[in-house]
Amino acid sequence: RSGRNKYLLHSVLVHSGGVNGGHYYAYIRPDLRGKWFKFDDERVTGEEATRALNDQYGGEDDNPAPGYQPGIKLPKYSNAYMLVYVRESDQDNMICEASKKDIATHLVSRLEKEQLEKDLKKKEKAEAHLYTVIKLSTTEDISKQMEGDHHFDLVDHEACRSFRVEKQTLFGDFKRKVATDLGVPVERQRYWLWARRQNHTFRPNRTLSQSEELLTVFELQSTTNVNAKTPLTSNFCLFLEVIPEHVAATWGGERLL
Repeated sequence: RSGRNKYLLHSVLVHSGGVNGGHYYAYIRPDLRGKWFKFDDERVTGEEATRALNDQYGGEDDNPAPGYQPGIKLPKYSNAYMLVYVRESDQDNMICEASKKDIATHLVSRLEKEQLEKDLKKKEKAEAHLYTVIKLSTTEDISKQMEGDHHFDLVDHEACRSFRVEKQTLFGDFKRKVATDLGVPVERQRYWLWARRQNHTFRPNRTLSQSEELLTVFELQSTTNVNAKTPLTSNFCLFLEVIPEHVAATWGGERLL
C-alpha cells in the first residue's frame, strides 16, 4: 500500500445516563491538531483534551459534586460509545475549510431562520422593560367560559387576545389599534377594569374615566394595578364592552379623537 495506516482521533461521541435514557453530546477536534470542543445541542464550548480523552470511559469520579464528603467516589455516567478517526494521509482531503456553498441549501435556510428567531427573542428580551401586554377580554370570552362550565372566573385571561404595546403608548392610540384589529369603532369602545374580590375571583369593577383614557398605558396600568391589588409585573387585563350605536351617540365615546 502507498498510504500509511496511521489514524488521528477526530471526535468522541458520548452518552451520559443509563440504559433507560440519557443525553448525547460529542467532543470534536475540527482540525485534528488543535483544541477540542464540546458540542452539546446548540451550545459549543472549548474543552481540555483530558476531558475528551480520559473522562468519558466510565469508572469512578475522584471529584464528586459539592456537598459530598471527601473520599467518596461516585460512578461516572458519561461513556464514549463511538470514536471517529481520520487517516493521517487523507486529512488534507477530508479536513478542509468549508464555505457556504458547500452546505446544503435547505440547511442554510433552516440555520438562517433559526438565527433570525434567536435574534428576535434576544431583542424582545432586551426590550421587554419597554413593553407591556394588555389582555383584552370581550363578551365572546365570557361565553366561551360559560359554555365550558368554568364559572369560577368569568374569563380565562391567558386565553384572551393579547396586545403587546409600548408602555408610553397613549391609551387613545391603543383604542385606535383595537378599532383596526377587531373592527370595533372607537366611539363604541367602553373599557372596564378588573378587580379582585375577597374570594380571589376577578370581576369587571368600573369603567375607565375620561381623564384616565388620556394617560399612557404605563401610567394607567401603574395606577389601576395598585387599586386592584395586582402586581405591576402582571399583564394589564381589561374588559371591552361594545356599546350600541344609539348609546355611543349620546355617550361621546369618540372624546379622544
